[in-house]
Amino acid sequence: MTSRNRDASRSFAARHMATLVLGATLVLGGASAPAPQQKPLDAMNDLLSVDRAFATASARVSPADGLGAMFAPDVEMRAPQGVVSGKDAILALLRSNPENLAGHLSWSPTRGSISADGTQGYTAGMMTLTRPDSTRLQLKYISFWVRGADGWKVRLFRRSPRADGPMGTALALSLPAKLVPPVRESSVIARYAKEVDAAERAFSAEAGVIGIGAAFAKYGSADAINIGAPNQSDFDIGAEAIGKAVAGGEYPGPTNISWAPEHAVAASSGDFGATVGYIQIPADGGRPAGRVPFFTIWRKASPTSPWRYIAE
Repeated sequence: MTSRNRDASRSFAARHMATLVLGATLVLGGASAPAPQQKPLDAMNDLLSVDRAFATASARVSPADGLGAMFAPDVEMRAPQGVVSGKDAILALLRSNPENLAGHLSWSPTRGSISADGTQGYTAGMMTLTRPDSTRLQLKYISFWVRGADGWKVRLFRRSPRADGPMGTALALSLPAKLVPPVRESSVIARYAKEVDAAERAFSAEAGVIGIGAAFAKYGSADAINIGAPNQSDFDIGAEAIGKAVAGGEYPGPTNISWAPEHAVAASSGDFGATVGYIQIPADGGRPAGRVPFFTIWRKASPTSPWRYIAE
């Protein structure tokens, strides 16, 4: 590996590890159909209103309970020790830190997208932890939602500290051209989940050939977001910007960093899904080997478009 490639690999690893290290201070069925004649924007607004309603309710309870109210039973969250699975396990982890037992959380979505069948979507935005002494910690978050018999619940969740400073507040949405009825056949959903899984693996394989930055630029949507480094106030936005950020401003050659999903989920409309897995970072130049959790939210802009990540 050349020195430039090694520097880019270290930059990529450092961004992920820094988020987890600073994040450590914080832890840290059957789908219902969209309403008849509902339009994509209406469905997206439904999800945004649910996110905002949970945020409003969070003002009356502890930070841990505010988050727990919106979590699905099988929710997964990135944490320093890896992917933590299950609402009970995540709440136990959150409650192990006094920061999550007093004061309250508030948040507001600034970005979002939804599947064509109205059963999956994501929201992302700014979050603030207000402590009992009125001091505040600024955060940013990404939530992947699934709509089931009990309504919208968060299936994947990630938050990270953010620097004080501006964050785009104009609502940015990525919507399907139209809504379609959900398909209930498990074989159809499984087939789409395999497509999402394959997209993530191809993404990693491509990075091994053309480099991390170039792969992130190629496999991301023009409106994709990356949660970004903890020392910046906003997300990285757009595949090109994300590619340069994760590669330290360069687009060097092949990397020996790789990643793969442990499992994937997808909407029955075949245009939305997510992967959960680990990044494998080999030892290099005195740096020990690392294993960093990730989740990626994927979207197809149209039935004939390729899978591209939209949030991670």
